Amino acid sequence: MEAGYNPNPYHNSVHAADVTQNVGVILASDELTSQLSQLEVLAMLLAACVHDLKHPGDTIYMLRACLYVAVCATCQGAASCRCHEL
Repeated sequence: MEAGYNPNPYHNSVHAADVTQNVGVILASDELTSQLSQLEVLAMLLAACVHDLKHPGDTIYMLRACLYVAVCATCQGAASCRCHEL
């Protein structure tokens, strides 16, 4: 998995290890893990490991995605909504 992370300043394999460790700490709570199956725990740890895999290193695509969601939310299903053109 580590090889799948790009060598960028933040969204790299060290960040993935940090997130995975933090998820592990959260999952160590008996209150939480008693409500989850072993498969769900595994899924959470795996998701933490790969959550930024192949991340390009910039966040402009996320800003565009947030703008898209914000604009579409204001359309409220109107026939004139042009979200697909962003």
